[in-house]
Amino acid sequence: MRCSISCVRGLVATALVLCAAASPARAQCAPYRLTAPDGAADDPLFGAAVAVDGDTLIVGASIDDVGANAEQGSAHVYRWNGAMWVFEATLTASDGAGGDFFGFSVALAGHTALVGAPGDDVGMNPDQGSAYVFTRSPGARAAWIQQAKLVAGDAAANDSFGGSVAVSGDTAVVGAWEDDVGGNFDQGSAYVFTRSGTVWTQQAQLIASDGEGADRFGVNVAISGDTAIVGALYDDVGDVVDQGSAYVFTRVGTVWKEQARLTASDGATGDFLGISVALSGDTAIVGALGTNAYQGSAYAFTRSGTVWNQQAKITAPDGAANDWFGYSVSLSGDTSVVGAQYDEVGQGSAWVFHRRNGLWRAPADANGDGSVDMDDIMSVLMNFGADYSSGSGPGDADGNSLVNFADVLSVLANFGAVCP
Repeated sequence: MRCSISCVRGLVATALVLCAAASPARAQCAPYRLTAPDGAADDPLFGAAVAVDGDTLIVGASIDDVGANAEQGSAHVYRWNGAMWVFEATLTASDGAGGDFFGFSVALAGHTALVGAPGDDVGMNPDQGSAYVFTRSPGARAAWIQQAKLVAGDAAANDSFGGSVAVSGDTAVVGAWEDDVGGNFDQGSAYVFTRSGTVWTQQAQLIASDGEGADRFGVNVAISGDTAIVGALYDDVGDVVDQGSAYVFTRVGTVWKEQARLTASDGATGDFLGISVALSGDTAIVGALGTNAYQGSAYAFTRSGTVWNQQAKITAPDGAANDWFGYSVSLSGDTSVVGAQYDEVGQGSAWVFHRRNGLWRAPADANGDGSVDMDDIMSVLMNFGADYSSGSGPGDADGNSLVNFADVLSVLANFGAVCP
């Protein structure tokens, strides 16, 4: 049953009072800021690579000076204690050296951390690259120890192995985006490793079936169960130069096979689709920072059986040229986060989107117009009392199928600064 006129008037008045009270602060909860535990001022890339799983967070610091080794790199682990993030450990490679850029990429799964070092010189191969596995012992006095160093079975100089990493359970994927494949310079590849007990072995090398030189396949990787996705941001799609793509691989037993090549339905030159990838179950999010004069976008793809289809194109509600929206992406279930590296005059921002009925929207976007403003409050009020029976519709700002005062609060909590 919809709200009556008098009910709407009363709710509008209440909403405006709450809105006015909330207007001095855009957010109701301040973000938690982490800084390097050693307080060093010589690592502006602290935070350029991050990963979180449950109550554990890892932050890469790839140009951190370790001892006398300039830009050896490190990674820092923090743990949530119920009230705040507490520093737990600093990870460094046991054989680290200057210019390794350890921490350039990081991944986390339970008590296992994976850290890439694409500048690592292995043997006589400069910048061959490597990745390091660390595990945490259980208990209150948890300690992180290096379990393994991963290198490609066919490694060569300047592969940049470790430029991207992902881990899920006992499986790790490591990108080598400058790997020369056959006669193709910098085509790129990715490698899969599996763990048995404490021993890691290479299971497969992933290569695009139609790969070409300078595709930079492996610039970003993600894994979810027996499915992996690999970005190739410089891939030419037909005659469209640097449109970019992403490749999906699946594992049956111990064998990996290419399942699909993902491209944007409206792809154009210089979109660089594949600069970032994320995967959760049967859904993938792929960033394309170059679209619309580098405003950027992200594309959602879903799988049915073995077939992948584009579900949506995601853009920032306030997007502008040179935002680089899509530079980074993350995905968990029906929630996606998309980074815009140069939004807000170079400061950068990140947008959270929720999927409802196949549509990706910003939180509290009650009317689905891509922004959260007074129109959303009016949408909630005009549809007050609606029950969409496990679906969603106009006014349902919090996505629980019911339109009630909680939706008004959801809208206010997400944009207090724009209220009158």
